[in-house]
Amino acid sequence: MKPLLNFFLFMLMTVPLLGQPAKIIVFRHAEEAENGSKESLSLRGQERAMALVPMLTGTPELIARNTPLLLFATKISKDTNNNHTHETLEPLAAQLRLKINAPHANSDYEALARHILTSAACKDKTILICWTHSCIPGLLAALGVTSETEPWPKGVYDRLLVVTYDRGSARMVNLPQKLLFGDSRH
Repeated sequence: MKPLLNFFLFMLMTVPLLGQPAKIIVFRHAEEAENGSKESLSLRGQERAMALVPMLTGTPELIARNTPLLLFATKISKDTNNNHTHETLEPLAAQLRLKINAPHANSDYEALARHILTSAACKDKTILICWTHSCIPGLLAALGVTSETEPWPKGVYDRLLVVTYDRGSARMVNLPQKLLFGDSRH
């Protein structure tokens, strides 16, 4: 009986590793319209969304050539016009001819993390997640990042958080995008 119990415990510990992605890149949606409108990105936000394409696809450390990719954004609810995460990913999706997956609402980041970490569809792929800033710390924790993640400042749009795994342990690097005038350089 004990060998059977040990087998089940081993399986419970290794199941999350079955779908382990090669890398996860998390970033906030681009800048919103200054008038407070939730309907679309501002001009600067549109510029950022376009500038992300060559930055991500031209940096092999982020997206290696011929690496399979999956794109995730927040689910657009019937009750809101806010699709900033989709608008931010659309230029990249168009360039790469990929669909934007949006199975989960903004607050349901734990389900997204569970899917990414256990799904065979995510195994060995680079995953790009564009999410809302207020939920990114929780998303990172759900992805297994154990270092303290500060709340994402409201006016910060220019960071990439790159999560990699080594023997099941998550490691995160916070990188500047350096895309637009006024972006942080470090």
